[in-house]
Amino acid sequence: MTNAAAAGLGLLQLCAVLAASVAGRVFAGCAAAIFEAARDDLRGERPMQISDLMDEANATAREKGWWDDERNYGECIALMHSELSEALEGMRKPGPSDKIEGFTAVEEELADTMIRIADFSKQRQLRLVEAIAAKLQFNKGRPRKHGKAF
Repeated sequence: MTNAAAAGLGLLQLCAVLAASVAGRVFAGCAAAIFEAARDDLRGERPMQISDLMDEANATAREKGWWDDERNYGECIALMHSELSEALEGMRKPGPSDKIEGFTAVEEELADTMIRIADFSKQRQLRLVEAIAAKLQFNKGRPRKHGKAF
């Protein structure tokens, strides 16, 4: 896949990759719902792209002081993980989000996970879009369930 094609990956594709890699089918349905309402970017002109999410998440995090001091990789990864743990709790005790109207707690926390991943990737100048495209392509050649029971 070319870099131009990779840059065209939308949030739904990122969401699907995250969901499949983290918790399989259960999160996949929930994660897809998160971005149903986010198909248009902030201007409503086109579907939001992963690079847009990275830019917006990082700009907001910087504005709110999250990058005033250097943060280590472990801390950032732990915060990503904490959002997934909160999503799991949202599944164990289903209910609405207490922060964003019209969404479930699971949808909110999966969105938080993706925002943290996007912010971190932008801040560290990681090639997230290209890595997702490459990983999607790689996964197409893998055996069913990657040859594992679960």
